[in-house]
Amino acid sequence: MTDNLREDMFSQLFITGAVRHVDVQIGSNGRATVRYLLQNGVQGIINTKRGGVKEYKPETCMRFLRMLGFSTLKLDMSAWHPSAGQDELL
Repeated sequence: MTDNLREDMFSQLFITGAVRHVDVQIGSNGRATVRYLLQNGVQGIINTKRGGVKEYKPETCMRFLRMLGFSTLKLDMSAWHPSAGQDELL
């Protein structure tokens, strides 16, 4: 089962202890998406207010998660390959 949430709703669930773990995926465009697993087994991706998948600059993504209190997470960069002008993630 999946349930995609906006940042504000995800934040509230994290504060209440409902988030089991988070995976950050860096796509081929160098942008990060946040996938999560809730304690009840529901999986999802953080979405924008319009319903699309939220894509972050990697540094912004890490700052958001650290602000919530995450100290560890799984990072998947298998889809990202540096190209001209995109030598750094941060």
